[in-house]
Amino acid sequence: MDSRIVSRELWKGVRPLLKAAGWTSFTSRTARRFCDQRIDVISFQSFNTYLAKRIGSTTYSFGVRLGCFFRFIPEGTPIKMRDGLPMPEEYHCHLRYTIRKRFPQPECARTDVFYVDPDGKYLPLVVDGVREGLTTEGFEWFLRFSDMREVLRTVQEDFQSVHNGTWGVWS
Repeated sequence: MDSRIVSRELWKGVRPLLKAAGWTSFTSRTARRFCDQRIDVISFQSFNTYLAKRIGSTTYSFGVRLGCFFRFIPEGTPIKMRDGLPMPEEYHCHLRYTIRKRFPQPECARTDVFYVDPDGKYLPLVVDGVREGLTTEGFEWFLRFSDMREVLRTVQEDFQSVHNGTWGVWS
């Protein structure tokens, strides 16, 4: 298996879905959607050899991370610009979330890892799982933070007790 094959198959299965939902910027493993007050980020994070071994995975496997970067919050770390637009990475985002797989993979029980085996036999299942995760919870998560009252409520209330999966600079 080759990470380039995983990336190609992942984008082939997910990019049309994201384009239809307004994402316009795509790099090797990151997609961005530019809204008035925020930038939505989806990152497919692969693992280096050391981390893959530690978590019982492969370097072809990946995690799906979401982030909301709010343009009105001053950023201490310089962010790359392209064509006059900030291009934050998921780790720059003020609110973050991890999509979890909803199907068993005996080789890697971690729900935050979409396991791709060395032969690639799981690749179609993993791509379908990512599509399902984005459509059933990912898009809903982004929609939730399109209302600035919900952003404020989340920061004031949710981070004081249960995070409900969302975390970020205020947690």
